[in-house]
Formats: sequence, structure tokens, C-alpha cells
Amino acid sequence: MSRVRLNRSVQRLRFAQGFTLVELLVVIAIIGVLVALLLPAVQAAREAARRMQCTNNVKQLAITVLNYESASKQLPAAGSFAPRPADITTKVELRSGRNHSWVVTILPYMEQQALFNQFDLNTDIARTLGNPQPQESQVAALLCPSDTAQGRVYEHFRINAPDTGQRSRFSKGNYAAFNSVYHADYFHRPGAISLYGNRLRSIEDGTSSTLLLSEVRTREDAEDQRGVWALPWAGASLIAHDMHSTTALHDTEFFADPSWTGLARGPNSSNPDIGYDCPDPVDALADGMPCQVNTFISAAPRSLHVGGINAAFLDGHVTFIRDDIDDFVMTNLVYIRDGEPVDMTDL
Repeated sequence: MSRVRLNRSVQRLRFAQGFTLVELLVVIAIIGVLVALLLPAVQAAREAARRMQCTNNVKQLAITVLNYESASKQLPAAGSFAPRPADITTKVELRSGRNHSWVVTILPYMEQQALFNQFDLNTDIARTLGNPQPQESQVAALLCPSDTAQGRVYEHFRINAPDTGQRSRFSKGNYAAFNSVYHADYFHRPGAISLYGNRLRSIEDGTSSTLLLSEVRTREDAEDQRGVWALPWAGASLIAHDMHSTTALHDTEFFADPSWTGLARGPNSSNPDIGYDCPDPVDALADGMPCQVNTFISAAPRSLHVGGINAAFLDGHVTFIRDDIDDFVMTNLVYIRDGEPVDMTDL
């Protein structure tokens, strides 16, 4: 065999043997580095898409509320509670009355007439019969894909009913309305969706500078009420900013007293949500959703978006509000008659 043919045979043999182990490891290392570099970009792109979907949901829900107002000539009440107290400073039991939330009220305007028809509005929602019950339904328009609320439920013993061991099941969602700049169970410092309802003419600060609704987060825990769209409770379908002084709680100097508590619930607040249950507070804190049980009821808007929340105003426009928004600016946006102008660049 000639030398030329021999060299060609050796080259073909080397080619057939493929990469050496060192070469293969180098290639794998390069691929690993490329994946590590690309993964954050892919994740950021996915979150941007999820956030856009959440923004669209907030927008559509706000438009639905405005459509309801156009037909009913008033904004939906936060819920169906016991009759309004004569004394405006009296606390309202949010678990009283028939207890259907404002979301239940607007279901026909969300193309959910069939679901709405399943509710008995003359009966306490916790005593709804049937299996499954309408409040168990997962409504896609109420889900933000950044939060994993899909399939999550809240369970509790039936309110004001004999303890039979039977639990009511409620589906969770990711949107709630601003009902108070104070505590959720008082109606004398109202937000757009007040406990007993508002007419648009009562929104003295104007629709373009009054917050209507925003995002809330959920937990997988079946004893955590947050995100329950059918119940008019704080952290469920209601948000209360909890901005007030240590002394002037009810009088006309409410916003003039300088001794603020520092416990306002701004976007993704480190202050705990106050509800009727707080299961596993350690894990809740670790999840970035601190909670507590107390004599007052309050909750913050929350999301898993970096740096803030999506929120809709009463004219239907949607804005991303930063976590570090000033408490006083947030107060002026939530309260419907503070009379203070707001610079929207402060958001």
C-alpha cells in the first residue's frame, strides 16, 4: 500500500473515532454556559408575557365594573352584608348577610351568566347546596399566570350553621377591589368599591385618580382565605389600605393628625394581611405573604411581578404601581374624597 493511501486510511480512522473525552467535556461545558446565559433571558421573557396577561385581565375586569355601573347606575357594593349600621363608625361584620362578593354581582357582565345563575343570592353563600358548588368554579379571567392560583381552594366550616363537619369550598383568584383607605370592615372611609356601594358622583377626586382594583396573591393552604373571589373579605376580593393616625380614627381630622401608625398596606407590604384565619404564619412570611389574626381587618395588594403591582383606576386605565410608592400618595389614590391632587409620575 502506498504511503498516500496509508495516510488517508489513518485520517478516516481518526474521523470515525469521533471526539476525545476532553473535547466532549469542553463542548458540554460550553453548552452549559450558553444555557446559563440564556435562561434568565427566557425566564424574563416568560414573566413579561405573564405580566402582560395580568395587565389585560385587570383592564378587562375594570371595564366589566364600568359596564355594570352603566347598566345599574351605581358601582357594585363590596358584598351582600347585614343592613348598614346607623352609626358610620360602627364596624361591619364582613361575614354577615348573604356574603356574596362584588365579583359574584358582576359575573353576567363577564360572560359568566350561566355561572351566575347557579348562585342563590337569597341564601348565605356558605350554605350553597349542590356538588360542585358555584363558588368552586375557577374563572380564567380572574387568574394571573404569574401566581399559581389554578386549582387552589379555600375551605371552611359553614358560617352560622351547625357544626356538621362539612366544609364549604371556594376557588381562588388574583384580583381584588379597593374598598377602604382604613380597615376593610368600616365604611366611613371608602374606596371605589365600598361596603354598601357608591355612585360615580360620590367619587369626588375623579375617576382617573381613584384606584378601583388590583392584584392579590394566593397560597396553596386550604385554610388561607386570600384570593377567594366569591367572598367579600379582606385579602379575598377586597383590599383595605389601613392608613390612619394613632388618635384621629373617626373625626374630620383623620388626615390632618401627624401621628401615623406606619402600618399602611401598600403594594407587597411587609405589614401582615389581617384576616379571619392565618394558617402557618411562618410559611406565609417565607412566601412573602405575612398574615395575622386581629380585631381589625385589612389586606394589601400583592403580586409576584418584580417591583410592584398592576392596578386599574376607575376610568379603566391600568398602571404599574411600584412597591415603594409613598403611603400618602397611595392613600390619596384609594380614598374617594380626600381632595388631594396626585402626580401620576409618583407611581
